[in-house]
Amino acid sequence: MLYVIGIGPGSQSMMTLEAIEAIRDADIIVGYKTYTHLVKALTTDKEVIKTGMCKEIERCQEALNLAVQGKKLR
Repeated sequence: MLYVIGIGPGSQSMMTLEAIEAIRDADIIVGYKTYTHLVKALTTDKEVIKTGMCKEIERCQEALNLAVQGKKLR
């Protein structure tokens, strides 16, 4: 299962409860490294796959491959 989650303007206090719960429920977090750093407190026990700028296609392909394997991704 693959979810796409908006994390807001950068402060965890501005995230929706649904976004926080979705991140907590994930097996794996896939995202742009700057944004994954913003939610680091929620992902300490998660596998985090992060890439830099201009790697959006590769990041999406990796996420889709993992979802096909039955992983819960956010």
